[in-house]
Amino acid sequence: MDIRSRYFSELDLNKSNGADANQAYTQQRIILDFKVKSDDFRGKLSLWNDYDTWGRFESPQGDQTTAAGWSPLLSSPSATNSGYLTVREAWIDFTLPGTPIGITVGHQFIVLDQGWFLRSGYAGSDAWVVSTPIANHTLALVDLKAFEGGIGSSSDDIDLYTGLDTIKLNDTMTAGIDVTLLRDRAGKLIGNYEKFATGATPPAAAKDLSLTNVGLSFTGKTGPVKLKAEVDIQEGKWKGGASNGDDVTFSGNQIVLQGSLPIDSFTINATIARGSGDKHDKGAGIDNKNEAIITLMDATQHYTLLYDYKIRTAEGFLYTGFANTTAVSIGAMYRAAKSIEFGGDVWYLLATEKTNINSTAGGFGTGGLSNDIGTEVDLKANWLLSEHLNWLWQAAYFKPGNAYRQADGTGTDAALGVQGVLSFRF
Repeated sequence: MDIRSRYFSELDLNKSNGADANQAYTQQRIILDFKVKSDDFRGKLSLWNDYDTWGRFESPQGDQTTAAGWSPLLSSPSATNSGYLTVREAWIDFTLPGTPIGITVGHQFIVLDQGWFLRSGYAGSDAWVVSTPIANHTLALVDLKAFEGGIGSSSDDIDLYTGLDTIKLNDTMTAGIDVTLLRDRAGKLIGNYEKFATGATPPAAAKDLSLTNVGLSFTGKTGPVKLKAEVDIQEGKWKGGASNGDDVTFSGNQIVLQGSLPIDSFTINATIARGSGDKHDKGAGIDNKNEAIITLMDATQHYTLLYDYKIRTAEGFLYTGFANTTAVSIGAMYRAAKSIEFGGDVWYLLATEKTNINSTAGGFGTGGLSNDIGTEVDLKANWLLSEHLNWLWQAAYFKPGNAYRQADGTGTDAALGVQGVLSFRF
């Protein structure tokens, strides 16, 4: 059971309209996990009532199909069932008799590499995973059904097919490579993405995005330093209409490096990341190229409490990770006692390609283009009250840069956020 208290102000970065001057509320969620394990198989059923706000009867907060999020891919399965327990996970894992082939099938968490391209670790996805170990390799195939349109027809479906190899280099280092083919046959994903990228509405006949993502990852330890790295390279085409002249090609890429270094009671943390963005200075029409990395992220906090999670990113939406974002952070955590640690991070954020963000409605704003997203300071304190009870507090301050400035001078007010999550595990 998680109970979270939250306060946010000026999420639209505009004090003058008063719309986001004060958001203060408490929410609660319950997750019930049932696990089964035998010599032949194991399985899990996880039921949950996602965060409901005290005093309201509402749809759970994990729904990613709202205007704030652009992707229907990883939305909450309980989006239409207010106040009831629904399925978060439901999967079976077994080995084919007489073979080393393992199969995991059902509604499950799917995270590729470090999770900066594909991450469905919040509400899960429907998928088959077939894997087998060979020497120091683990080979796997993933078939993920992201969206099912009309039953009996695949013309409006979204599917992902992934082949991957995880390589254990030694006891402290692991590398991986994966290739994912995304088929968005009705243009459900890319309609929003290209609309923001060029300021134009795609043709009504737009359909059939075929995108390939090649991911490379590394997790390891060099001396006392722990490292994580991910590289993604994308190529693809969106068939935009009746003629080939409406087609849009994709060529995104990103690199994310993260490290941590323990020094006595301190742990120093650092991140350097760069995700490509679309070049926006080619006029108002569709320019037939989109250089932005397409990320498929779940509706939860990925790295900062405000930017990406509560404030629209340089791609104009929430939950886009490092898409069109170049980020550098440095921070530290201090363990004051066995049960208490606290610290913080400072994030310097740039748009990889110049943009102007409408923080209220998404897409382009009315000001000039800029690379300056802003600076965010995140503070964190974690208190283990007992074996089963934990209290995590976060506070954040986001000072927006000129990429959020509108023609009337608004969009430059700082946003604040405070969140405390009391977690009871039993």
